[in-house]
Amino acid sequence: ELPNPEQRKRDMLSSKSSLQWFPDGQRLLLSGMYVVDREAKSVVFAFPKQSLDFHTALTRRVLSDTAIASWDGTNKSAVLSLLEVKADDIARAKEVAAAGGLLFDAKLPKLTSFNRDKAANRSAMDAAWKAAVDPALSEGKLAGNIPLKSGDGRARELEFSRPDAGIACIRMTDEENASQAAISGLVPRTHLVTGNNRSRIRVRIPPVPCRTNWLELYDAAKRAPVGRIDIDFPCELMAVSPDGSRVLVQAIDGEGRLDIFAADGTHVAGCRPFQDEGEKQKREIASAVFLDANTVAACSMDDHLIAFRLPSCEPIYAVDDAGTLAVSPGGKLIATCAENKVELRDSITGESRGSVPLEADVQALSFSPKGDRLAVLMAGRSGTAVVVVDLATGSATTVPTPQAIAPLIWCGDNEVLLGSPNTSDMVATRKGVNVDRALMLVDLTRKAVLWSYIYGTQDNVTFGQKTFDGRFWLAGSTAKGKAGQATALTLPEAATTKLMGDKKFEAQALVRPGVSVGLKFDVLSPPGIEGYAPKARALIEGVIKSNDLTIKENAPVRLVVTIATVNATGTITLQALGGGLRGPKQPDITVQRKAAVVRVAYESGGKAVWESKHDLSNDFFGITRLPEGKDAQTVLDESMWQRALSILERNLPPTHVFSAESARGLGTSRLAGDGTHPAGK
Repeated sequence: ELPNPEQRKRDMLSSKSSLQWFPDGQRLLLSGMYVVDREAKSVVFAFPKQSLDFHTALTRRVLSDTAIASWDGTNKSAVLSLLEVKADDIARAKEVAAAGGLLFDAKLPKLTSFNRDKAANRSAMDAAWKAAVDPALSEGKLAGNIPLKSGDGRARELEFSRPDAGIACIRMTDEENASQAAISGLVPRTHLVTGNNRSRIRVRIPPVPCRTNWLELYDAAKRAPVGRIDIDFPCELMAVSPDGSRVLVQAIDGEGRLDIFAADGTHVAGCRPFQDEGEKQKREIASAVFLDANTVAACSMDDHLIAFRLPSCEPIYAVDDAGTLAVSPGGKLIATCAENKVELRDSITGESRGSVPLEADVQALSFSPKGDRLAVLMAGRSGTAVVVVDLATGSATTVPTPQAIAPLIWCGDNEVLLGSPNTSDMVATRKGVNVDRALMLVDLTRKAVLWSYIYGTQDNVTFGQKTFDGRFWLAGSTAKGKAGQATALTLPEAATTKLMGDKKFEAQALVRPGVSVGLKFDVLSPPGIEGYAPKARALIEGVIKSNDLTIKENAPVRLVVTIATVNATGTITLQALGGGLRGPKQPDITVQRKAAVVRVAYESGGKAVWESKHDLSNDFFGITRLPEGKDAQTVLDESMWQRALSILERNLPPTHVFSAESARGLGTSRLAGDGTHPAGK
C-alpha cells in the first residue's frame, strides 16, 4: 500500500526518509535503491548497491522525475554523481510487471502474461483404460560419434527431437566456478509438497550457474552442426520440439521462467506458468516438455501441471496433482504421477486415458523407445522398484531394484539406466573439486543390475535424460580430454554381453519373498508402559509375514531390531505456567535428559546391508499438561518411548534388500564423451 502523494513534498525534504516521491507523484524511491511505480504496483527499476559507509536511504535523493543525486564512498572520500532514470527503462519494466514479471525480467526477452484460470481442469480421471501403443514415426538408428564445435565449453544438458527429425541439442557453458559445480551436483533442491491427505518431498539437482551459455544443434543423421543459439542469460535446456524447430529453456534462478527459441535463435515466447503462486519455490519448474512444436507442458515443484499453446502462451488444460511427467515417443500420451497412481492423458486435450495404482511415491517416468511400455521408478516402504506398464492392456510388472533415484532412461527393449543415490567423497583435482556419481544398468527380464557407470562433476560429460533412438547418448570431452564429441551407445555393450554369458542373477537380492532370515529382537520394556515390547514385536512379525519371510536360526542374513537407551547428559528445565498476578510464580521444573535409539537393519557377516537408524530424546518444544498422578519426568520419558514406537512403524524393512556388490553389477565403467572406459582411467 503506497503513501499519500500529498505527503511527497515533506518526504523529499526529510533527510532520513527511506521512501521518497518523484515530483510527478507516480513513482517512489525505496531505500535509495528501488523505484516503485504506482500504476504497476511493483518495483520497476533497481540501482546497484553502494560500497559506502552510509545507508543508501541517506545518500540518494530524488532531484527530478528522471534524476537522482548519489553520494558514494566513505566518510573520508566520497563522490557526488547523478543517476539517470530513463523513461524507456521504466516503460519496459512496467510492461514486464503487467505481464507478471519480476525485476530481472526487464533485462530478458519479452515476457507474456500467464493466467492459469483460463485452463480447463483435467484432474478427474476415468476408470476405463484407453491408452494405446504410441511409437515414434521412425525407429531407425541415427549416426553416432558426432564431433562437437564447442571448443573449451562444458557440456551440461543434452536433449533430442524425435528420431525422424534427427536433431540433438547441447547446452554448453563457460566461466563456471569449478567448486560450485561440484557442490551443485551434491546439494539438491528439496520442496515439501502437501495436500490430498499426504506429503512428499520433491528433489531436483539444480543446474550450475555460469556467465556464458549457448545451445549447439546437430543433425544426428549427417553428423553435422546445423545451428547455434546464444542465450544472453544463464539457463537450463529443458527440451527440443519433436520436429527439431524449437528449444525450451528455463532461466537459472528465474523463479519458473520458461523461454522458447526457434532453431535460428529467434525468441518465440517467454512466460512464467506459475506466476500466481505466492511462494518462490512453488513457482519453480521441475520438468517441462514439448507436446508438439506449438504446445508445451510444464510441471511445478509443487506438483501442478499446465499445458499451453505457443506463441500466445494461452493455457489449454491443468492438472492439480501431477508430479514428474513424460511424453510418449509418438507424442500422443502424457504420463504424470498422482497420489498412489500414475495417470495417462491425451497430451493435447488432457482427456483421461487410464491410470495405474501404485503403492509408493513415484521418482521418475519414461516411455520405452517403441512406445509400447511405460517404466515407473518408485520408492516407498517396500523398497525401490521399476514398474513396467503395458500400454496396450494397462497391466503392470514390478521389478525390485537396489536403492535408486532419477534419472530413468530406456537403453533398449529390456534395459533401463537408473541413478544411484551414492556419491564419492569430494576430491581435489587439477580441474577443481570432483564428485563421482553412478548409473546402474538394470535388465528388466533378468531383474538384475548388469553393469554400472560412473561420471564425475569434472569429467565434462552429460547424457540424454531420455532415449533418442533406443541407445544411450553422451556428450562432452573424450577420455583423453580432446575435442568434444556426442556418442550413442548400445547397452549392454558387446563385451559386457559376452561377460554375462548365461549367468543367472536371481540371487542378487539377499532378502526377497520366500527366503529365511534370522531375527535379533532387542526392545526394552519402559516402566509404566504396558505391552510395549509385544507391540513392537507384533509390528516386526507382521512385516515378516507380509514380506513372505520365515525365521531361521543361523540364516546368512539377520534382521536386527533395537529400541534401547543411549547415554545422555544434562538436565531439561521446564517453565511451569500459572501464578503471576493472582498468585506466586510456580517454580521451574528440572528433569533428567534421556535419549534412545531406534535401529532396524538387515546384517550379513556382521555388516549392515540395509539400515534405518534414528536417535531421539525426551526433550521437546511446546506446551504440555501434566496428567494427574504423573510428574514431568515420567510424562517426557513416556512421550519419547511412544515416539520411538512410531518411528519403528514408519521404518519397517523393505521386501527386497540388495548387497552393495549387486548394485554395481558385473563391473564398472567410466563415462566420457566418446563412450565408456575402464573405471579409474
